Amino acid sequence: MNREPNKLERRISLYGDWRVSLADTIAEYRDWLTQQNLLDAQAAHRIGQILDSIQDDSLYVAFVAEFSRGKSELINATFFADLGRRVLPSTAGRTTMCPTELRYDSSQPSGIRLLPTETRETENSVGYYKLKPEEWTSSPLDIGDPDQVAKALMRVTDVRRVSLERARELGFMIASNVDDDDGLKVGDDGQVEIPKWRHAVINYPHPLLEQGLVVLDTPGLNALGAEPELTLGMLNSAHAVVFVLAADTGVTKSDMSVWRNHVCGKDDDNCNNKLVVLNKVDMLWDDMRHRNEIEDQVRSQLDITARTLDVPPTNLFALSAQKALLGRTRADGHLVQLSGIDAFEDALANMLIPAKQDIVRERIRNGIADIIEVSQSVLGRRENDAASHIKEIEALSERNVNVVREMLNRLKVEKNQLDLNMRRFQTSRSVFAKHTTQLYDHLNVTKLERLIAHAKRDMSVSLTTLGMRSHMNRFLKDVTAVMDDATLEISEIYNLMETVYERFQSEHGLANIHPRKFSTVRFRREIQTLTDRHDYFIRGISMVVTEQNVLVRRYYVTVMSKVREVFERANRDVEDWIRSVMSPLETEIREHQGQLRRRLESMKRISHTGDSLEERMEEMRYMRESVHEQREQLDTLVRRINTCLDNSADQPIPVRRSVARERAGRRTGTVISIPKPPAR
Repeated sequence: MNREPNKLERRISLYGDWRVSLADTIAEYRDWLTQQNLLDAQAAHRIGQILDSIQDDSLYVAFVAEFSRGKSELINATFFADLGRRVLPSTAGRTTMCPTELRYDSSQPSGIRLLPTETRETENSVGYYKLKPEEWTSSPLDIGDPDQVAKALMRVTDVRRVSLERARELGFMIASNVDDDDGLKVGDDGQVEIPKWRHAVINYPHPLLEQGLVVLDTPGLNALGAEPELTLGMLNSAHAVVFVLAADTGVTKSDMSVWRNHVCGKDDDNCNNKLVVLNKVDMLWDDMRHRNEIEDQVRSQLDITARTLDVPPTNLFALSAQKALLGRTRADGHLVQLSGIDAFEDALANMLIPAKQDIVRERIRNGIADIIEVSQSVLGRRENDAASHIKEIEALSERNVNVVREMLNRLKVEKNQLDLNMRRFQTSRSVFAKHTTQLYDHLNVTKLERLIAHAKRDMSVSLTTLGMRSHMNRFLKDVTAVMDDATLEISEIYNLMETVYERFQSEHGLANIHPRKFSTVRFRREIQTLTDRHDYFIRGISMVVTEQNVLVRRYYVTVMSKVREVFERANRDVEDWIRSVMSPLETEIREHQGQLRRRLESMKRISHTGDSLEERMEEMRYMRESVHEQREQLDTLVRRINTCLDNSADQPIPVRRSVARERAGRRTGTVISIPKPPAR
């Protein structure tokens, strides 16, 4: 069906265009560097990483709510109304029973993958099972057949009945009595209805999902309480979290448990990316009441909700997802306006896109800044060298033998000094290698595994949750100490390289460049977040009532798995930094060596072979002009990159070419070229 895209859809689409434009501009810069012989292996590797990160960039939006709050309907109305039907099941009595991811991977066929609930018996996370495709049940989606798609997606509502003991073994919370809504209800036959699936992944070729949007539908306290990975991983890393309440129930006990234990704890300082939706306000619509009276009642509910959850009123929205979906499928603009969904979508767009764009900007600037600095420095050195050589040739206008000899001697002395410093450089490399070995030893994943094994052993013999909590606190404290030791070693390496850089700059006039800095702040912050969340999360009701069952073990395994992920990323980033920290200096030294060699050869030719000074002067002037032109072209490319980075994703951005075409193997874009010198 045809309809005008809402603001969120437009912003996501424009953000996608911005990413493509940014990638194209950086790829053009890389191609130009290659043509000018300015791209070494390390810089090429890092630019490749930057382009991959832009290509693989995703926007994660998580929707969290208890059952029957209309969350799936809100997802349908917000993202999939243009399809004219529901994508996620959202009918009476048929709600999404397991956490569900909607995403698109063009390398995989369209379909739905379902992870059996029985995998909860193990300590392994959903992330672990994502690497085990044989553990999943898969069903294809025929995108051309809406009925088949709807039928296939109904599988996320599948349930089965098990004994009370079996439900507890699988980590499900059981309601203490029939009136409680904080757990599954026990039937008259003593059986409990549980979700058939632990997790679902839907690979769906929708335009927004193709742009990198990932939607996570998280149903209920049982799903969150039974899957620590959701709280510690998926929700924590989401760029926006939407918490859905129902106007007919208000904030219930289980709603509050979800909010405090899994979405935004009392001590959580990361609640800025949380929006709260009071859904189903159409249930308050009454033709016998004046519109103002209804609006006053809605405002009153919003005020109560804001105070209860302790959130700013600007982050709360009252709406009817069902009326919004109905209005959009029927192209009824008035009904959509009455539904109140527009304000929510505007806020989600304003929260999601700028924050994500800032993250990408910072990552790209940090990744490419020193590459740009080195390429500018090399061209500046080439231009200065050409100018210096021209002065030397001008001094030889009368082919004075003494002047030639003096110049040759000066160049030889400079070359000898460079050779001496290169030998010192090798000594510094030995010290560098020693510090590097110590750094890798601090971040050694095998050493971390020993800490994990030690903590698991201690916790396995602990008889209480309190004892297990104590062992986990000790583990996290040890991990923090290891990361602090690594930070100190990184500082030692940086200071060593700063000294080496300064020596070459002072003795050989190399450009005033600095080794690339590396910070462990993000890794230490992630470990601190796990530490902060750990104490609060372990006091949650699911932990208290289950003590040492599989759920508690899975919680600790999840924490340890997250720490392992932090260390693995730290190792990858440190390895990349170690490889590149000397690269700018090595590039400068190679360039300086090449210039000395060329000047020596030039002086020798003039001295011994009688080369024409005029021809040599013409050649050097041409070189200077060519390098000057290269610098102007580089400045243009750098300005283009900065302009693209500074652009907001609010406005349409011209896209010159596609990274996807490049990945398909085609040559893309126009590379600025330098003409060859005239034939002598």
